[in-house]
Amino acid sequence: MKKLILLLILISGFVFGQKEKKIKGEYSIKLVSVDAKIKNGIIDSEINSYKDSLISITWNYLESQISFKLKNETNETIKVNWNDAVIIDIEGKTKKIFHKDIKYIDREKEQSPTSIYKGAILSDLLSPIENVYFASGKYGGWRTTPIIRFKKNFWNEDVYDAELIGKKIRTALPLIIDDKTIEYLFEFEVVFKENKK
Repeated sequence: MKKLILLLILISGFVFGQKEKKIKGEYSIKLVSVDAKIKNGIIDSEINSYKDSLISITWNYLESQISFKLKNETNETIKVNWNDAVIIDIEGKTKKIFHKDIKYIDREKEQSPTSIYKGAILSDLLSPIENVYFASGKYGGWRTTPIIRFKKNFWNEDVYDAELIGKKIRTALPLIIDDKTIEYLFEFEVVFKENKK
C-alpha cells in the first residue's frame, strides 16, 4: 500500500510539474544577415527588408510559410530558380520548397522559373515540401505544420520554448540575371512576439 501511495505521489508530482506557464503569443523571424556577391546591401531588421543594386525584398513569417515581396531594381528580367531554392531550418536541415503557384499534390515536381520584369514586384512565398501532408478520414484533407514549432506540455498544449529564441533559419533564393545565377542566402533569427494583455 505504501508503494502504491508513493507511486501516486511521484506520478502526480511529474504531471503537475509538467504544467508550464503558458505565454500567449507567436514565433516570428527577424532578418539579420544576407550573403550575396553584391556589395553595399542594406538590411532593415525592423521590417525584415533588404536592398541592393539588383533587388529589394521584404520578408514575413506566416507559420507554415515565409512570404516575400521582391522588386526587380535592374533593367533586365530576373528569374527565380525555384528548383534550387531551399529553407534551412533551426536544426540545420535543408528542406526543398514549393511556392504559391504550385498545388499541394504537385509540390515535389519540377517548378518553372518565375520572371520578374524590370521595375516589377513579385509577391510569393516559400513553404517546405515536407511540412505538407494529407490526412485521410472523414475530416481529412491537406494539412501543414509550422516551420517553428511550439513545444507541447503534458496536456498537449502549445507552450513557449525559450531555447528557440535566437536560433537561425535561412532561405536560399537563387536569382538568374542576364544568364548568370546570383545566390542570395537570407539569415533570420527566431523571435517571440508576446500578445499584449
